[in-house]
Amino acid sequence: MCVTITEYVFNTIPKNIYVVSKYKISVGGRLSLCKAVLGGLGGYYFSLFKAPSNVIKDLERKRRNFLWGSSNEHRKTAWVTWDKVLNSREKGGFGIGSLRAHNIALLAKWWWRFKTEEKALWRQVIVAFYGRSGRLGEENGGLSKRGAWGSIATVDRGRRRLMEGGSNDPHKLLKARRLATLWNKLIPLKVRVRNWLARLDRLPTKFNLGKRGIRLDNDQCVFCNEDIETSDHIFLSCRRSIEVRRAVNSWWDLLPLQSFSMQNFYDDGKGDRVLSRRKIKEVAAQAYIWALWNGRNEAIFNNKVLDPLRMTNDIKSHMFNWCKARDDRFRLLNWNIWC
Repeated sequence: MCVTITEYVFNTIPKNIYVVSKYKISVGGRLSLCKAVLGGLGGYYFSLFKAPSNVIKDLERKRRNFLWGSSNEHRKTAWVTWDKVLNSREKGGFGIGSLRAHNIALLAKWWWRFKTEEKALWRQVIVAFYGRSGRLGEENGGLSKRGAWGSIATVDRGRRRLMEGGSNDPHKLLKARRLATLWNKLIPLKVRVRNWLARLDRLPTKFNLGKRGIRLDNDQCVFCNEDIETSDHIFLSCRRSIEVRRAVNSWWDLLPLQSFSMQNFYDDGKGDRVLSRRKIKEVAAQAYIWALWNGRNEAIFNNKVLDPLRMTNDIKSHMFNWCKARDDRFRLLNWNIWC
């Protein structure tokens, strides 16, 4: 049956990736597809059979390449290790979840159903064949690992915690294990992803490109031409970015002028006791990173000079549009009042 899983997966996923890759999709869109579509393919087989390690490894490689935009013709840089991407948001990842954990969780779910659905016909069949215990977890019970119930009954004991929670929906079981940290829903996913990369210092700054062996004409900041272009310099210490933060704060005191690191910059608003103001500070911080990085790209690729006033207006506009579109409390907000 492993051959069937392999054939299904390797025939289905490449077709889906090929169709989607023809369209220009942001990294946020790719993240959603990785999680909702590519992560769900093979669900029926994963719920009955333990997938071979080489199958899981190949599938994860295909998901990784799709997320970062790589293909057979063009190889793109993976700025964050795949294990980090798979981690829950609580542990600093994207919360995609590994296919191995998905496979184990779906198999372990049958343990829960076996113990709770005592009158189910399928359970009676299992009991008739394997006894009242179903030989769950037995090391040497003579149970063939090649059959469906063999895969289910021999799930690694150390991973039984995946079946805790008791939901009848196995997908909710997976979801329940990564709910600890939720991103600010006022902010579009693609913006959250970029800020996540900025926080980890994984944006393609000139310094980071140089570390990866990519040769550039110069490594100076495109805004001030006074220091090496790093994430900390662009967003925190560059005199031009400080001008932008001052201009934003003259409108609404939301951004810290002095920060020692990107982590410190993002944590600044957490000390505010008022939840609504704390959320707005998060929106302002991410709108600032989004607008400044776009301005940096325009300066490099289109030779546009950074205008702090225009950048400030962009930040205001981003915040206004995100809040108005994603929170009913802002639906009646007027642009003239906002500014």
